[in-house]
Amino acid sequence: MVLSCSLLANLLGWSSAFRDPPHDVNAALNQGYVTLVRNTVFTLLFAVPFTGWVAMTYLFRVCGPLYGIRRYLRRIQDGDWSGECRIRAQDELQDLNDDVNGAVETLLAHLRIEHDLLREAREALAADAPAALREQLDEEVSVLARKLGESRTKPTTLVSA
Repeated sequence: MVLSCSLLANLLGWSSAFRDPPHDVNAALNQGYVTLVRNTVFTLLFAVPFTGWVAMTYLFRVCGPLYGIRRYLRRIQDGDWSGECRIRAQDELQDLNDDVNGAVETLLAHLRIEHDLLREAREALAADAPAALREQLDEEVSVLARKLGESRTKPTTLVSA
């Protein structure tokens, strides 16, 4: 630590000001001005870009995942339940991403159970139920099937003989 501070002091020119202080006031002011300019240049060339790089990296690793999670939730809100929310491995907010995916999977599991129960009720009432009730049940099963994405693979309608 002492070595790195010594190297930084040598780089910035601070150590020479303490080793051999000038005896003339003008020389002291000139040396102070040179040190001020050197420090300002160092700050502008290294510290500001480094701080900007750190800020942008952090911004992309936090705001990017938030934007991705927001798009995913909007997609679910629009009725597209396919896929899961994915963010880059090096991004922050991995825990939030996992929680969102877990919550959506739990909701899908509940919807599947409700869909299966509704399908079973429709099949049990198929022979005895009036046509209006069968049509209503068919509509409810179709709505849940669309939400679950099953409508793309197989139609779910009740055909009564």
